Amino acid sequence: MLHCLAIAPNYADLSVLRTVLGELDTKLTATSQLLAGTQLADLPLNRFDYAVAVLPLTEPGGMRATTPPAIYVEMGIVLGRGLPLFAMIEDLDEDLLQLGGLASDVWIEVGTYSNDRLRLQLGLFTQVMSERRRVSGAPSPEDSPSAQTAARSPGIAVDLDVALRTMDVERRALALLRASGARVMEPPRAEQGQVDAAVLIPGTERLLGPILVEVKNQRGNVSLTEAFKQLVVIMGQRRATFGLLIYDGPYQDPPPMPYPIVVMHVDDLHNEVARGTLGHTLVRARNDLVHGRRGGA
Repeated sequence: MLHCLAIAPNYADLSVLRTVLGELDTKLTATSQLLAGTQLADLPLNRFDYAVAVLPLTEPGGMRATTPPAIYVEMGIVLGRGLPLFAMIEDLDEDLLQLGGLASDVWIEVGTYSNDRLRLQLGLFTQVMSERRRVSGAPSPEDSPSAQTAARSPGIAVDLDVALRTMDVERRALALLRASGARVMEPPRAEQGQVDAAVLIPGTERLLGPILVEVKNQRGNVSLTEAFKQLVVIMGQRRATFGLLIYDGPYQDPPPMPYPIVVMHVDDLHNEVARGTLGHTLVRARNDLVHGRRGGA
């Protein structure tokens, strides 16, 4: 069982968080049950796997909330002590939006929370943290040959029969990602403005973190360029640092935009998975983007 440290003002409603953590088999202890503010620095925190900060937009009476300074102090203490932090922020203007992104130890989620949305995001966060803990002894330089080699995996025998070929492109793409060994989390169908999935690809966890995946059916009304722009918007909302746009139909050149998104035809995804080179290809594309060359596959 994981153990989460909750940081929140006393007026914050933690019921949704408690429900979701219970479903994730995670114990919750609030800082209010321990020591508050700077006193938190005097406590051993090694029994906790990560921290969750809850910053509501309003107080119970409907007045706009002012986050107590002690909450910021506690967030700084847990980060300084090496605990990953998941921040639930309802205020779009909150300065903490600049703390970090999905590929760091700070994961920021903005907006009002439903059980389904929090279950998706926090569930993925706990998987990322568990995976990082598992590989914590691995080398971390982002561009090192050893790191790129780690993103390789054994070739996988992907079924080429008619059943796979006749799937719609979204089902086929997610089936291929699962066949590669990736952890695939799909948002609830009722959730609007979501990508098709968020995935963790073995060997890339430390370099790419979770990847937001959008699948584009070329028979739809949205062009590849428009789908790319939509993914950029969602990545900005989620503070994501890497995206994968998969499409079918005729081959196209990726849009010439300087964003950390790889555009890949579903047939090329099929080939990458079959060869066991998907993670390596995405890490290489990411490094090309960092060095100023346009990504794409």
